[in-house]
Amino acid sequence: MHDEKLASASAPHPLEHPLLQHLDTCVAREDMSPPELFESPDQPAQVSFATTHERSTITLAMLLLRELQHHKLTSIPDHVLDKVFHRLWKTIDPYDRVDIEIEAFEIIDSLAKAIAPTLSAKTQATPKNVSPESSHAEVAQWAIYHGKDLKLELYDSDAGKLVSHLITPMSLDAAMYLRALSHTTKEVCIFSLKHIGTLEPATGWTMSHRQGPQQPPSHMWNQLDEERQQMSWLDELPAPLEEE
Repeated sequence: MHDEKLASASAPHPLEHPLLQHLDTCVAREDMSPPELFESPDQPAQVSFATTHERSTITLAMLLLRELQHHKLTSIPDHVLDKVFHRLWKTIDPYDRVDIEIEAFEIIDSLAKAIAPTLSAKTQATPKNVSPESSHAEVAQWAIYHGKDLKLELYDSDAGKLVSHLITPMSLDAAMYLRALSHTTKEVCIFSLKHIGTLEPATGWTMSHRQGPQQPPSHMWNQLDEERQQMSWLDELPAPLEEE
């Protein structure tokens, strides 16, 4: 699996969840004085987290607190959160960072379903059509739902140039990470939507995309389902060499 599209090592992007966006319209806690707990002098004893599981767990908690702080829902000072979070974040493997961000998003979505189901990310409508003005997330959701291939361009920092991929989207996690089969590399890749330059239907922008996807006649659905079960893009992968 490629890692050239994973999150930046510096810091994750803010989570884009409907519940968090809704919080911006609510009355936030303003002008709060930090509690004495956060103003006490540093203690000489040091706490260390030796295992990856321990570091990932604390990093997940800090990521959630940073989201609350971003929406002015906690009185913990910025410098306290940032200091602890960045110290841990740089010790986390890039793939684990993605898992942590997805887990944070899922926790927030679980809260949304419990207190405001209409704000759950899973209840958001899939776009019926897309255009060049559509967001990357809308294009990805449209392609996943309707089984469409996409082509994308992004900057490969290792190669120092723009690279293109023809992909079959599989899932969109945390409204940010597009998991897809790349026909260019013959691998399942994770693409960060924040790092993608262009994302469009594999056939380019046509009037059919703006008018909505064309549905096949109802009598063809059974045939299509059978073909999908028989087809696998993984069949295109080269066969392993036989030992002599």
